[in-house]
Amino acid sequence: MSTSYFIFTEVLASDQWHCINPQVMKLLPIEHLILVPTLRSDSRYQFEKAYRQLECDGHPFTVDEMSRNLQASVNDWLTPEDSVRIAVCYDDILKLLNTSGKEHSAFALRFEVAAFQNDESDNILDFVSVDEYRKMEDELKKAYQYFEWNDRSGAYRYYEEIQKKVAAQVKDWKAINPRAEITSVRIMLFST
Repeated sequence: MSTSYFIFTEVLASDQWHCINPQVMKLLPIEHLILVPTLRSDSRYQFEKAYRQLECDGHPFTVDEMSRNLQASVNDWLTPEDSVRIAVCYDDILKLLNTSGKEHSAFALRFEVAAFQNDESDNILDFVSVDEYRKMEDELKKAYQYFEWNDRSGAYRYYEEIQKKVAAQVKDWKAINPRAEITSVRIMLFST
């Protein structure tokens, strides 16, 4: 059984939550607007670390706690009672990214770094800590370089992607609603 993950963005303005995801026209069975997710993943393996991090950072929510436009859209494709629902404060995503920078920082083999940067490899497997690097002979040290990276299937990668998309959506929403003051931003995660 496959798992699908959907993330939507909501802002609190004038004491009311609004889903700020862009809308598209759904042609079948009848024409009506639907919300486009901020992020969608159908790969349980790839998204698992991010899901666990979001679960730690967030809290469950009920259908009544969602914005009206998200409630209407979710009912198009999901039975809310049959899914996992987690709300995560956008500030918590930013804190993790700002505090930690990258998921890994170590000395890695130069050829592995090059392969990773050129998308020829999904992960860097051969790396050593700073202490291990210092103990190496000078000739062996030449094969390594200091590198900071995020796993391709890690939480940080998805948090960075979420952060960029949410920031763009908030910017667009503010341009359309210049007088509305946003007091909070959250993401709403659904998994089925």
